[in-house]
Amino acid sequence: MTDESPTLEERVEALEAAAAKQENHTHTVRAFNQAMQIRTTSEPVVEDED
Repeated sequence: MTDESPTLEERVEALEAAAAKQENHTHTVRAFNQAMQIRTTSEPVVEDED
C-alpha cells in the first residue's frame, strides 16, 4: 500500500504560499473598503428621481 500524500515539507510550503496569497487578498480588500468608505462619506448622496 503506497501513500501518495504530500510530504510534510510540501504541505508546509503549500500552506505558506496560501497564507501569503490570503494576506495579499486581505490587504487588497481592506484598501478597497477604505477607499469606498472615504468615497461614500465625502460625497453627498444624491438620488435621481427619474
